Amino acid sequence: DLAGPNGTVAMLLRLSFLAPRASQPLLWPPAGEPLRRPPFHTLYTLTPRPSFTGKGTDAADYGVFVWRIGIQAGARVKPLIWRS
Repeated sequence: DLAGPNGTVAMLLRLSFLAPRASQPLLWPPAGEPLRRPPFHTLYTLTPRPSFTGKGTDAADYGVFVWRIGIQAGARVKPLIWRS
């Protein structure tokens, strides 16, 4: 709602965000239900696994999820090469 009718929202999230039941309405609607929010437009997976502390990784995989309001294209997944 804060992005407006043609805005873009990008969030750095763990890839485990894809799995929980609570995340499902943000990603895609349940079968047979109308689309209330646009599905994410692009997911940029971070590779290699980043270290946010400089002391090694936390054993979690991350990605940048991008929602583009007003664009109903299917989700795309692309690598984003992380350079520290």
